[in-house]
Amino acid sequence: MASPLVTRLITAAQRTKSSELDLSGLELEELPEELRDAGGVRTLILRKNRLNRLPAWISQLTTLRRLDLSDNRFEHFPVEVTGLVGLQELDLTLNGVETLPPRIGQLKQLKLLSLQLNRLTDISGAVGEMSGLSKLMLHGNRLERLPENMASLEGLIELYVNNNGFTSLPGWLGDLHSLELLNVQNNALTDVPPELEQLKSLRMLFLRDNPFGTVPEVAGRIPSLTYLFLQNTGIETLPDFLSNLTRLSHFFLRGNRLGRFPPVIFTLKSLVNLSIESNGIREVPEELTALPSLEQLNLDNNLVEVVPEFLGRLENLKYLLLRHNRIREVPRAVRESRFLKVLELEGNLMSGPPGDTSESTNREEWGTKVP
Repeated sequence: MASPLVTRLITAAQRTKSSELDLSGLELEELPEELRDAGGVRTLILRKNRLNRLPAWISQLTTLRRLDLSDNRFEHFPVEVTGLVGLQELDLTLNGVETLPPRIGQLKQLKLLSLQLNRLTDISGAVGEMSGLSKLMLHGNRLERLPENMASLEGLIELYVNNNGFTSLPGWLGDLHSLELLNVQNNALTDVPPELEQLKSLRMLFLRDNPFGTVPEVAGRIPSLTYLFLQNTGIETLPDFLSNLTRLSHFFLRGNRLGRFPPVIFTLKSLVNLSIESNGIREVPEELTALPSLEQLNLDNNLVEVVPEFLGRLENLKYLLLRHNRIREVPRAVRESRFLKVLELEGNLMSGPPGDTSESTNREEWGTKVP
């Protein structure tokens, strides 16, 4: 029998004909029978409970379109949900699921499937039968391969396979022509397949935290890219082929071994955000004036000693981060720039305050927040 609180919540949803029912954080160990009569509910939120199984009657909730089972205790994929043929979103994040059943292919209306932070070591080829899938989230599992059947997911727009155990990626990823976001960060990759150049719609490519050593050549053959993440990849230079990325607006290079601004950066005329912190950089070159759209420049944790005056004259530069360098003074043209909104200088060698334009800012507020 459900607790009085759960009963009240279900009764209230029935009385008001609510389309959403939130039963999260109520320490449920099983679904209350009262839910069988909750017709009309389209969103059922059950996160942060103690569920490890679902009753067969859940398939009777035919109006369900979104089901959130995240942060529960499922060790096996609840096959009962495959009877919810109209389901569009299923979230099983933060459980203990190890395998996916073949019946998962029945969820042909599913648009979003989140299996992040589970214990998956393999993915059923039946996922390739989920023809409506547009967002697949597999972050934080134990995967080393993907089934070739997934190449048939022609409508897939976002694919997250980061934080797994991949040492290579399949070439058929290039067949996912609708893909706009591919996240393969934090694996053990040393290269990515050349077939990725077929992804004509790809805008965001997350390659960070892989031991590439050099920039994968295919990265310069995807001209649709607007976001490129190469943090902590062991690169020492940027190749000239990156100049093909004429739409690149956000470039993240933290934690590499560049030592200086590679010349190809100055050819990227669409750059809005350049994060090149922790690279052993000593000088800020005047060639940055060739980037007319640059609004955000992050040079934190480098070896910069001199702040050039021209930075205060860049009309579009609004955020300048120079924390933890070797700066002793900042020219007046920079301190009193009417263009800069944020100037960060914490952790340098100056004896006094940096000036009126310096203010504390939250890193997430400054940087572009991404998935």
